[in-house]
Amino acid sequence: MDEKKKKVSEMMNETLGSVNGAFQNLNEQARTLVQTLMSQGKLSREDGKKFVADMGEKIKQHRSTVETMLINKVDTAVSRFNASTQGQLEELSKKISQLSKEVEKFSSWKPGKKKAAP
Repeated sequence: MDEKKKKVSEMMNETLGSVNGAFQNLNEQARTLVQTLMSQGKLSREDGKKFVADMGEKIKQHRSTVETMLINKVDTAVSRFNASTQGQLEELSKKISQLSKEVEKFSSWKPGKKKAAP
């Protein structure tokens, strides 16, 4: 594998790792929220189990969608620069880094965290 393809592959693997980490964090936070609501008597055990199962399924669907979108974007970009320059590779690297930062925003979300009032 030539150096450009290797670098893109490494960046894509890092980004997919970030995506998976963000969705795992979201799943853990949903479970924590449900446990808190159940301990406060605001949610029954049955409803809590259903909520966690539903969230788990939605998270799985969204993770798959995000991964597919990412792979498609990278494939499109790679096909555009078969004979690319180093500058084009750096531009792609920046775009992937920006996407990783956007994904990491999901990782920092905490249940109950409210935005400041205007």
